[in-house]
Amino acid sequence: MFEFIFNLFGENIWWKGFIVKENSVNAMLFYGLMFVVAIVAYFLGSINSAVIFSKLIYGEDIRKSGSGNAGMTNMMRTYGKGPAALTLACDMLKTFIAMTIGTVFCGIFGAYVAGLFTVVGHVFPVYYGFKGGKGVAASAMIVLYLDYRVFLMLFALFVLIVWATKYLSLASVIGMLMFPLIMYRMDICPYFKAERLIISLVIAGIIFYKHKANLSRIMNGSENKFSFKKTVKKTKIFEDNNFSSEGNDTDDKGVITGDEKTQVKIEGSREESTDGKE
Repeated sequence: MFEFIFNLFGENIWWKGFIVKENSVNAMLFYGLMFVVAIVAYFLGSINSAVIFSKLIYGEDIRKSGSGNAGMTNMMRTYGKGPAALTLACDMLKTFIAMTIGTVFCGIFGAYVAGLFTVVGHVFPVYYGFKGGKGVAASAMIVLYLDYRVFLMLFALFVLIVWATKYLSLASVIGMLMFPLIMYRMDICPYFKAERLIISLVIAGIIFYKHKANLSRIMNGSENKFSFKKTVKKTKIFEDNNFSSEGNDTDDKGVITGDEKTQVKIEGSREESTDGKE
């Protein structure tokens, strides 16, 4: 990906952006535009495709289903592969657009800043009460945009971990924790190298923070394992004269569980009371 952008813009634009001269930098203009890039990237990142598609297609908010996360994995488990793929594509597209804007104006450092704030917007979207996804798809696009070689390495590691453990969350965290180290070692750009490393570490830290609950569930064995099959919600409806309930859980054999047992017990008590009076 970076070679396409590099060839499209040329060396000076990729490394420095339009506003940086060959031998001098207008610092005020540079950092002013960097601020604009960050704001634009944040608002682009706040456009959450999982929330949008779940509401438009299914009339539901994905954050109220499954894990409650507004991202590709929860879309897969709740609605299936098609909506999940659409969500993934849109999340990566918005990141690509934001990073291209950052590159045009401020070079590769602008791309890093745009990528970071796209992830921040995705995780804490201003349009949806600051409750969004976990930023994995956006982060994957950041890596792909910056260096396809690093992306392929991390993707291979991701696939290997998912194959071995079936835990998407674990693979995502390990992959993003490796991102700053590998990117720093393979980076040949001389500009803002330390600052870009810090941004990479911040992105990795956000991904780790958003997956803390997943890692805890992995430790206690309660984390869901990855499957291409969507989760089917089972409901059972009870109706009897003046009493009805719906939306209660059953196990795989259709056995009444949880609150349903309590409700049936209440019904039984009512019937016994009636029999006694008769």
